[in-house]
Amino acid sequence: MQGLAEIQSAILENINPRFSSTVFDLWFKDLILSSLDESKAVFTIASDFKRNIIDKQHKGVIADATKEIVGFAVEVEILSSQGEGGPHA
Repeated sequence: MQGLAEIQSAILENINPRFSSTVFDLWFKDLILSSLDESKAVFTIASDFKRNIIDKQHKGVIADATKEIVGFAVEVEILSSQGEGGPHA
């Protein structure tokens, strides 16, 4: 079984060609796959600002890439490590 780091790397490699290097580096490069189970993938990013943009603009791309890598659809949740109090910090 692959670890989270390998799955995260594969997901990001799947996303990378869909965007310019500037867009990828700005929004996706620092995403960390924090947890994964049969129904949910939780990603963490360093700032609330990036979390909000990714959650509103790019969550579908992350969900599609995750499904392609793990082989089944999961709910994607984006958290910020900047704030406390969950996904809407």
